[in-house]
Amino acid sequence: NQTLTENQLGVADQCIRVLVTGVAVRVDPGDLRCPVSHPRPAVGVLDQPEPVDVDVHRTGGEPHVQQFPYAVHRDLAGLEALCARAADELGGLDFVVANAGIYSYAPNTWELSEEQWDVMLDVNLGGVWRTCKAAVPHLLAAGRGGVVVLISSVNGLRGIPGVAHYNAAKHGLVGLMRTMAIELAPHGVQANKLHPTGVASNGAQH
Repeated sequence: NQTLTENQLGVADQCIRVLVTGVAVRVDPGDLRCPVSHPRPAVGVLDQPEPVDVDVHRTGGEPHVQQFPYAVHRDLAGLEALCARAADELGGLDFVVANAGIYSYAPNTWELSEEQWDVMLDVNLGGVWRTCKAAVPHLLAAGRGGVVVLISSVNGLRGIPGVAHYNAAKHGLVGLMRTMAIELAPHGVQANKLHPTGVASNGAQH
């Protein structure tokens, strides 16, 4: 019978708050799954310009889904503003999924253009770092631990021809996650990575 205080969106303080980035092109709207098991989860979805159906695996209760404007992952100031807004409207952050990513091809490594290389590293590695830089302070401010998940790829575990720039960025996420895991451990925050294989998403097909 404990009374739960609620923020301006009616999200109870004892809920878990999840922020997901990189939803706009890498994940089909109907396929977003948030790995949350909590009696009353709260879910924030960042940078999805169209309505999205979020399936939250939970033990009970209904999730709150709040969508925020599309974030360009090369814009640190914009990401910081959006993460601050998300934290404010959800009443804090507990769980961040950094999923920024693009994809392109070249016949081989030496035929990659400099622009392809620079943009790929700036979005797929830099964009995830910017997400962490913008979001992690809100997890630490809550003072109740949390989880940061970086979405890498099977390309972050092995070399695949034709996508050297993508491979390099995804391997870079492994080093970033390992470093953050050490840095965040004293705060009770976990850092993990996922290495999905090919997915028939809008981002992969376009």
